[in-house]
Amino acid sequence: MDIAGDAGWFVAQSGSHRSGTTKLCRRPRWPGCGISAREPFSLCLRRDAFPADALTRLEATACLITPAVDRMGLRIATPGLHLRGDEILTTPMTAGALQVTPSGQLIALLVDHPTTGGYPVIATVITADIPLLAQARPGETIRFRQVDRPTAASALRRLTDWLDDL
Repeated sequence: MDIAGDAGWFVAQSGSHRSGTTKLCRRPRWPGCGISAREPFSLCLRRDAFPADALTRLEATACLITPAVDRMGLRIATPGLHLRGDEILTTPMTAGALQVTPSGQLIALLVDHPTTGGYPVIATVITADIPLLAQARPGETIRFRQVDRPTAASALRRLTDWLDDL
């Protein structure tokens, strides 16, 4: 499985948008940050909300993308990942946040996520990997791994450089 999928097509306009000159171009595929079928998504982990073994279990778990996917987020089944369901106050949310439901499922927030949420957030997928996560299909399995801040920043620079080159 290649999470990034096939390169798509887009319409490129040359010159003024009024000229009407357009051509169909092949869009190069975002190579990601080394993500492939064998490599996990990268996370910046939130250590204060969960016991240390919960993070170890998350990294060791093959997570299944469920059919519950939309622009707000996607639900991820995590067999064997049962976290304590501590009550938390409503907190601000960001794209890539991994909320943990009382049943142990994850909700990965995407582009149209709510501004606040009430489920605990165990980690956040790094910004550079969110486009790949958004392309995951129901039935695919994914994995997560920890990265440090410099690695996440480097991945974001590679993504922005790639976008600048389009």
